[in-house]
Formats: sequence, C-alpha cells, structure tokens
Amino acid sequence: MIGASTWVGASDNGAACHNTFFTTTIGDLALCLVVEAMVRDAAALKQKGNELFKAGALSSDIQRDIEHASYTQKWENRRTAEEVDDSDPVFPSNLSAALFELGEYKGCVEAILRAWRHMQNSETTTEALVVRLSTRLAKAACHGAHAHKIQAGDPATLHPEVDKLRSAALSIVANDASQETLRNAWEEWAITETDMSDLSGKRDACLAGLSRLPMFCRALDDTKEYFGRMGGISSPSTSDQLPEDNLSEIAFLFGGVGNAHHVFGSLCGLSAAYKSLSSRKQAKFHTHMTLLDIHDATIARDLCLFMLLDELNNTNDASLRVEIKTTLMYMYCCSVMPPYCYTRLQDVFKSLSRRLASSPPDLPQWMHVSPTDIPTIRKALEFWMTATRSTRETLANHAVRPLIIRPPKTPTIAAAERARIKAALLGMSGEQVVEAGLCPRGTSPNVARKKLHKAVDVIVEQIRGCQSLEQHWTALTKVLMPPEVLWTHHPSFGPAWARLDDRGQMPASSLKKVVDHIESSWKPNITMLDRSYDDPGCHRHTDGYRAMMNDFFEVVDELQTYTDCLHAGTSSSASHRQQDESWQSLLTPKLAWKVCDAFFEDAAAALRNLEQKVTLEFLVGGLSEELAKMRWGGDGSRPKDFPRRFTRMWLSNSSDYTHCVLNLVLYVAPNLQDRPYAALASNLLLNVPAWGGDHDLLFHTYTLLTIADLPRYLPCTIINYQIIMHVLELGPIPSLPRPLSSLARRDELTIWLTRVLFNTFIPGRSESPFGGDVRLPHNLVAFFGLLMRLHEIGYPAHWLSEFLARVLSGRMVSDIAPYNDTYPIPLQESARRVPVRTVRTDPWLVEFETIIATAYYAIPFPVTSALPADFSHDPADVAEWTVPVRPRPWTASPQALGFHGVLYHPVAHLLFYRTDKVGVEDVIGHMSNVFEGRKAGPALLCADFAGARDVPRKGQVPDEQEAGREDA
Repeated sequence: MIGASTWVGASDNGAACHNTFFTTTIGDLALCLVVEAMVRDAAALKQKGNELFKAGALSSDIQRDIEHASYTQKWENRRTAEEVDDSDPVFPSNLSAALFELGEYKGCVEAILRAWRHMQNSETTTEALVVRLSTRLAKAACHGAHAHKIQAGDPATLHPEVDKLRSAALSIVANDASQETLRNAWEEWAITETDMSDLSGKRDACLAGLSRLPMFCRALDDTKEYFGRMGGISSPSTSDQLPEDNLSEIAFLFGGVGNAHHVFGSLCGLSAAYKSLSSRKQAKFHTHMTLLDIHDATIARDLCLFMLLDELNNTNDASLRVEIKTTLMYMYCCSVMPPYCYTRLQDVFKSLSRRLASSPPDLPQWMHVSPTDIPTIRKALEFWMTATRSTRETLANHAVRPLIIRPPKTPTIAAAERARIKAALLGMSGEQVVEAGLCPRGTSPNVARKKLHKAVDVIVEQIRGCQSLEQHWTALTKVLMPPEVLWTHHPSFGPAWARLDDRGQMPASSLKKVVDHIESSWKPNITMLDRSYDDPGCHRHTDGYRAMMNDFFEVVDELQTYTDCLHAGTSSSASHRQQDESWQSLLTPKLAWKVCDAFFEDAAAALRNLEQKVTLEFLVGGLSEELAKMRWGGDGSRPKDFPRRFTRMWLSNSSDYTHCVLNLVLYVAPNLQDRPYAALASNLLLNVPAWGGDHDLLFHTYTLLTIADLPRYLPCTIINYQIIMHVLELGPIPSLPRPLSSLARRDELTIWLTRVLFNTFIPGRSESPFGGDVRLPHNLVAFFGLLMRLHEIGYPAHWLSEFLARVLSGRMVSDIAPYNDTYPIPLQESARRVPVRTVRTDPWLVEFETIIATAYYAIPFPVTSALPADFSHDPADVAEWTVPVRPRPWTASPQALGFHGVLYHPVAHLLFYRTDKVGVEDVIGHMSNVFEGRKAGPALLCADFAGARDVPRKGQVPDEQEAGREDA
C-alpha cells in the first residue's frame, strides 16, 4: 500500500518483528552491526541488531557517520561479526540483506554465497532461510546486471554454488507466497541472463529511442506561441576568470532563443574578453553557441539576422552598411519596413534557402544548421518569399501603446540614461554651455560652467523629456524614423518631423502624407508571421494577420543599456561617448536609429573578431527533448565534436511551457558542465501574479516539493530560487551517485512518486490564461525519465523496480489523491490523504508499454516479471502513425478562445474505447472516475479501455504483502 501502513517482517534468523513500513528496513540490522563493529562478541552483535530492528529506529546521525566513513573501513566493519564467528550463516546472510537494501548488489551476491557455504555445514539451517537467500540472490543478480554492476561472465553469477542454492530452494515443497516469489525471481534471472549481452549492446540505441519520445502532452494549438520579438538583454559575458585549460570548452546554450538578443550580448562580451587575453590564451580560446528554439520560423529569422551581419562584415560601402543596419532595425522593432529593406530581406531569404539546399550547406564557416532541420527552415523561408499581406491591414492589427500609458523605464535603464547625458553635459566647456543657450550670451565661461554644475540634474531631465519626440511620432505613424541619410526615399517625413511638437501634435495634412506614403510603398515585416497564419484553423480570428501591441522603445532602451554596459570602462569609452553624445546631439531629439546603429555595429564587430574562434549552431526543437537527446545519444544529426554539456544556459521564459523547476532539474541542469562557474538561468512571464510572491508555492506546484526538500529528493545546486520577478539560477548537479543517507527515505520517495504519478494521470488546470497560466505538461515519458534519473542519483534499483511493478499491476492501493483543482497547488496538499482505496492504473498501461518497449535494454532495473503477459519489450515492435487532429468546435469557438488561441490549452491524448458501449464525451468527462474505479456514467466505461487488465499478473501480490515480504 502506498502511504502509511504496517507489515510483519523477519530477520534472517527468523526473529519476527512488527515495524512501520518504510521507516525501518532490514538494512537497519547491518547498519547497527557497523556501529558496534569493534565489539568482538558476534552473538551480542546479532542480538543488538535484532533489538534495534524490532524497535524500528535507526539514528540518522549513525547512518550519516557510516556513509562518511572510508570505503575500506566500512567494508571491514561490516564483516566484523562474520569474522568473529565465520561458521554462522546468519551473519553473512544479514549482511547480504543490508547490502541489498543499500543497492550494493554485487556485494550482496558475494555475502549470500558465503552464507550458503556455511549453511551446507550447519545443522540449524532452516528452509525459510534457504528460500529467502535464494530469492535475494536472484533479485540481486538481476538488479546488478541491469545496473551494469554485474557483467556477463562475472564470477559472482557463474559460481557453481549459485545453481546449488537455486536448486535447493526450488526443491523445498511449499505453497506459500514466498515460494511463488522465489520462482518468479529465478525466472526473471533466466531472462536477464539471456539478455546480458543486449543490456550492453543495445543500451545506447534504447536510450536514444527514449530521448526521441515526446515528454510533454501535445497541444492542439500547435502554433507554439510564436513571438517575433523577444525582450531582454544579457550582460556581456567574460572569460577572464576561466582556467586556461577550459578556454577551448566554452559552450553556451540559448533555449527559447527568440531574436537572439542574448546571443549578441554574449558575443560582444566574449569578443571584449578575447581581446584582453594573452596570445597564448587566445590560441586556446574557442566558444560554441547553440541557438535553440522550438519554432522553425524563429530559427529561420535568426539565420537571416546573422546573414545580414555577415553581409555587413563583407562590405565597406557606407550606403550599403546603412541600408543593412536599417533592415535589421525594422526586422527587430516594427511590423512594417521601407521597400528597400523588404527587397534586401527577400534577397536574404532566397540566398539562404539556396545555400541551405546545397550539400553540404554553403554557409559561413562559423555557422552550422542541423541537416534534419533544414527542410522545415526552408519551408519558413518559402512562406516569407511567397506570402502576401497588406501594409494597411498589418498596421491596423498593430496597436501601439499610447505614450501616456507607457510604463516608466526600469530604474537601471533610467539611471544609465541620466548618467550618459550628465557625463556629456559636464564634459562641455564654458564656451559650449553659452553656445548651446544654456546660459545667456555674454556669460563668462567660468560662470557658465558653475551654473551648469549647479543645474545639471534639472537640465538632464529636460533633455530626457525632449528625447521622447520619436515616441510621439510612432504613436501617430506606427513606424520608427529611418536614418536621416535615407529620408530622401521618404519625402514627406522631413517636413512632418519638423512640424511635430513636444506634445505629439502634427498638422493633419502632414500626417496624411506620411501615412499615405507608408501604406502605399512600405511592406509588412513578414518575419513576424509564420505558416500557421495561412491556416484559418489556427488563427481564424486574425484572417492571416497577427494582432500585435509592441512598444518599440522597450527594445531600444534595452539596446541602449547594453551598449552602455559594453563600452563602460573601456579605453575608447570616453572618446566614443564624446563623439556620440556631443552637446549638439544632446539638444537634438535622438532617433532610435542611433541606438540600433551602435548595437548592430558592435554585434558585427564581435562576430568579425571571433570569426575563427566561434561556432554558432542553429537547432530547431524543444529544450528538454533536445538536451535529452544530447545526454542519451539521440542527437545523431549533430557532429560528434559538438558539446553536449554547457558552460552557461540562458532559457528565457521557456520554463513557462515546460514544467518549470522539475523539468529544469531533471532534463536541463544535467547538461551543465561539471565546473564551479557553470550555471543556467530562467525567468517567468506567463503567470507571475499566480504565485503572490510565494516561491515555495511555485516550487511545490511544479515539483510537489518545497524549496528546502527539493535537493534531498533530486540533488541540485540552487544558486538563486527567486524566479518570481527575477531569475532562477541553478548550478551543476552534485557528483552522482549520492550517498543514500543524503537522500529521501524510501517511504518519502514512494509517497512523492505516487503524488507525481497520480497528478500526471489526472492533472489540475490553469485558472486563467491572463496571469494565472500555469502549465504542467509532463506526460508518462517524463515520469519514466524521472525513474531513470532517480537510479542515476543513487536510489536503490529495487525501490524503483518495486514501485513500477505496482503501477504495472493495473491497480494501486493508496490514500493519496491527485490534485483536481486549479493551479497553484497549495502546500497543504502534500499532507492531504483520503480513505485507503484501490485506484486504477490499467488505462495508462498502453503508454507504459510503448515507453518500456522503446527503452527496455536501457532500463537500469528489471521489469520483466512485472510486465503483463502481452507486453512487448522489443523496441522493434514500436511503430508510429500520424493523424491530423483538430480542436472540436467547442474549443475553437470565439467564446472558448483565450490568450494565444485556446482556453486552458487543450491537449491531444489517444484513447481507445468501445463506441458501442460509451461515448467520447463520457470518456473524457469521467477520467477521474475511471482512475478512482467509480462507475460514473456508462456502467462499462472502466473496462473498455484498450490495455485495461483486471487480472493480477504472474507473481503479483497485494502491495502490503509485496512490500513486507521483499524487505524480510
């Protein structure tokens, strides 16, 4: 039974005892022997161990001390009782029980064989002990083989006494459950022994296959919430603190890369750091950047951005450089662009598509695109080359936020802006102060300087107010001003700009000429769309146009802050700012173009500087899935010398869509390099109001654990947990496997796994798509990956095997219930219990069969005896069929549409049911009742799922009996 229960067990000498299940195990006996190991009275040791076993108590401090002892001394202590009286089989037998519980399966086999040797010369040996030892031997051999601790041909399993003990136990005439368990254990070993070579030879292929299975529930709205522009600029990265030997291993991953802002920031920071290195260190330096996004159009867009930067680096023509940077600005910030930018961008689409079609792709040497991603990237480019959209309709769907409700700049941005203006003012001479009109003519230079210093803060604020003129322009026209050198292409812009006042007023005739010019000659920024906008099933409320509410200047402010950070403190900073922030330019309203010009010049220069020292890898796929492929060998399309572990990972808000903290710990952090400076960071955007500032509530919702408990169940390094309004930062995973004493107890682990499983079967729901959009999309593939990870962490394999066996039996007895309400999941939910009942797991066995068959030879614990008779365990039996799925009318209706498409984000599940017995609405509407075994709705609902199995499997016993007997 899962939850609180009791069982009757016995030590290997037959002493009966009544214990609380999970809080005491047979392992306590061996551990207490270790504590008293220097006492040379073997009988006293045994008696002391039995007393502690009966008491059901073991000091955690004692266990921790044992784990911290040296390996050699620990083994010597464990053998002490056996050495005192090496004729008594009870001592090595009890030792084998302890070793089994600790997951030391090879040592367990060796202790059993020593006990068997003594038993053959003992007159007091009981048949029950023979059966227990023989059963334990078979189980230990199975677990050791699957965990790769016991190899084919290992003497421990080829020992002639192995067969003798098996035969002796099987010859004992008994009809109780222990004899059935014995037979099942040896049948499992017979299968495992046959599979020994495949466990090694097919393991990698099975891991690769498992990594390719989707771990998230598939959303019906497959537009993947495409964002044409993502905000946020990372601080410039440096490498000056990296050890010299690691300079060639610098690897960055940008998950949910968006518009590659963070990539540009890191490139520029690395370029500056590279310049500061000695020639010896520069020779060793190399960095790899993986730009990952689930959306093919995002990766296609980023490729175009970098191809434009490449063009910029390959021309010295001043007019061409301005045009390229202008194209980049409008791609980043606006929904429409001038015709010359559109033409240049179309040329990039055509050229890139052609170059990707070459074999191998004809790309710059620093750029790599996975061959498997090229077809879908070219489809995105093809859409952009052929799609037609009206400029007027595009602008009509672009709601520019009015200036009066524009949120104030962040303190960081505002402070940087003030400092920049103030520095330029204070750099003015007295004559320049008078010339600028900041003091009356005739004022002496010295007096003018003193007055400037006294009033500088007031003047700074006045100048900041003047620089909002372009914001008024965009509110009226919905476009940014192009650079002045290109105003000749836009004859109405200059006169209209001259007539725009600081209140945002412009003569109607001037505005009409500007708008007519834009609507008649400008073109849509087609990269803001993807193929889904041609599908009315996905965007029926937009008629092929994307509804947008962009604030151009959020991006501009971020770019300005970035360039300030990059140039602060550099030797060229003073001259750069003196030229760029002269007093004349300060008193002239500054265009966004100036900021974008400086930003893209920096990015191009960094790329040029690092051209021989950087590789940019563009990858289409889900963050967790692609990292799992890297870790488990499923990324066959990537070159073998590409990194699978990373120095830094920036994930933007991808955790909003990928089960957040639990997923980061399970599927992302393991891909960090084992370096003290390695780290990952992620933020939230979709659901900040849902948490009310409570980080424990957030962690519990996603992991069903508190912040304090998480590292004990799933070892991780939490650098900063404050993801609400900040960022979550995780460091490298501690070395694995962990000491068992540092991990959750078996009862704690089992209860937690049960909660995770039940909430995967029957998930809760998001309260609202606006601020409460909490998503927990993990499916059973993710849960199975959790079991695999727990073994890596150091939990004994039989803990996991026995838990999975109860799941695969089709029924579980438990007092735990899934959370079937709106998210977040309150902390008190962890203590909630219901009356003990039997719940059904059989409707989900079809999915478990697919997972187990795919991963069979890589599963680090035996499962064969727990599999239903008709289960496959051959990856070759798994096939894939594809069928188009559309939302039912009620989910696609205007009333049901929420943010980005569909309310509550419906997902697709494959259900098998008897159409002559039950309707689809009853199946979907009563899944909770199916799980609970209640006959709600049609009487035969529960029995008509494909894969439903009501008969216990071979060797299956009720959970209470199984748990008690296993530990005895």
